[in-house]
Formats: sequence, C-alpha cells, structure tokens
Amino acid sequence: MLEVQDILEQYGDAFLQKYRLSYVQGKAWNAIHDCRTSRLGGHMDKCPNCGYEHPSYNSCRNRHCPKCQTFSKERWIDARKADLLNVGYFHVVFTVPQELNPLIYRNQQSCYNLLFRCVAETLQELAGDKKYLGAQIGHTAVLHTWGQNLCFHPHIHCIVPSGGLTALGKWQSSRKKFFLPVRVLSRKFRGKFLALLKLQIPDINQSLLNQCYRKEWVVYCKPPFKNAACVVEYLGRYTHRVAISNNRIL
Repeated sequence: MLEVQDILEQYGDAFLQKYRLSYVQGKAWNAIHDCRTSRLGGHMDKCPNCGYEHPSYNSCRNRHCPKCQTFSKERWIDARKADLLNVGYFHVVFTVPQELNPLIYRNQQSCYNLLFRCVAETLQELAGDKKYLGAQIGHTAVLHTWGQNLCFHPHIHCIVPSGGLTALGKWQSSRKKFFLPVRVLSRKFRGKFLALLKLQIPDINQSLLNQCYRKEWVVYCKPPFKNAACVVEYLGRYTHRVAISNNRIL
C-alpha cells in the first residue's frame, strides 16, 4: 500500500522548498517521515529456536501519524467505557459558519477554548430549563478541525446522555427520539459565541459579526446510538485518528 511516508520521502524536498510549515506541522512531518525507520532507532527480534533475526524500528507515536495510535486508541476506549451510564446517548454537533474560519485559524487556541465553553454552557443551560428537561446533564465533547474534504472546518462533536439529574437528585429521562430543539440550540450557541468572541478579540470586524448574526448556524442532533459501546467506539475515531490515512490517499 502506498503510504503518506512514501509521499514525504519522494516529494518532500520539493514541497519544502516551495511551502513553509508551522512548528507543529514540521514536528508532525518529521515524525511521520522517520516513523518505524532506522532514524528512530529500534531493536533486534531473535527467534530462540532457529536464531532468525529481524529488526523492529521504533514508532514515532505522533498523533498525526497514520501508522501509530491504534494501541493508544484501544486503551483509551477501554478506560472510557467505565464512564458510561446504562442509558441512551445523543450525538450533537455544533458548527460555526465558514466566514469565521480565517479568524479562528489565526487564533486557534483561544477560539477552540471558546468553542468548548459555549457548547458546554449552551447544553447545560437549555437542559436545566424545565421547559425542555429540567435536569443537570453531563457530556463528552471532541473538537474536529477538518471536514471530509480535508479542508479547515472546526466543529465539536458531543455525546450526551438521554437525561440528567434533577434538583432532588433523581434521574430525569429525555424523550427517546428527542433531546433539545436544534433551532434553540443553534441560536443560543450563536449568541454566546459571537458575544464572547467580540470581548476576546475587541478589534474584530463588526461587519463580519453582523453577517454571522444574520445566518442560521448549523447544529444538529443525530438519533441515539444503539448502545453505550457504540458511543466510545465512535469517539475513538476522532481522538486517536487523523485526517488523512494511508487508505485514503488515492
């Protein structure tokens, strides 16, 4: 199989002469380029019976390497299964309009933190409203920064249990096929994010804010998963895998 590493080896020098990498990109590039080669060192495996020897080179363990992270993913999945409740789970996705992508790309750490904060507050405040659920909920959120076309597309995937605890400490279940109204989620999330974004970046273009206020933001809620194990397996794809894998090159 053709690998990402083969492409870096064959075309890397020409690419680097034309384009400049950030520190993080350069670190990932070097890790993938050197992964499981003599450049990272290794050890010799020897059969105790026939004496056959075979070199095993070290893995880079970089989370962007398509050949690494499988063991870490499985270990993470096993640990997360202990956190799940024996209830249904909803999959909620929060997306910002593409007009904000250049701004977010220039201010990634602060904007990603803001995304997580606004998503959490939106879910918790609406779930606490007796009109919808009237309970305190928990959730797991995973940031995803690319779309299926591999373009920059920051959005957050949330796994939310279908219910929460009331003020009296009793479990309150949501409707089986309904969690919270997506239109309400979308508008509350939009208001929170843009208001806090203006405080965080005071010199932001007001016309950009106005344009984003006028748009309906995309928030959707998928039907519940079949069981709790599916939840963790799904999240594992996003926490320990990368945008481009070897089998997607062609």
